[in-house]
Amino acid sequence: MNTLTWILAGLGVAWMLAYFRASLLIWTAVVALAISVWGRVCEPATTPLFTVLGVFSVFALLLNFTPLRRLLISASLLQVFRRIMPPMSDTEREALEAGTVWWEAELFSGSP
Repeated sequence: MNTLTWILAGLGVAWMLAYFRASLLIWTAVVALAISVWGRVCEPATTPLFTVLGVFSVFALLLNFTPLRRLLISASLLQVFRRIMPPMSDTEREALEAGTVWWEAELFSGSP
């Protein structure tokens, strides 16, 4: 029952962070706080605690340091998506290059 309580509390905190659109830095701080609380309350063995801290530190550094994230994660994902997505058609390109719809939006909303 104790494990279920911790899981539900973690899901509740994650839900609230997502609801309020917390930044990545706040998510990282909350997860670090949760790991430290887990280390104090549950008193795990040294090896699992250091393993969790090590994995968390690697991911926190990789995700929070923008140039590193762009170099190692974003660039490779962009290449994958470029291969998956079909090329842009002429009609789509013309629609994007046409600009905004500010005048039409004001006209059809009734307040030009």
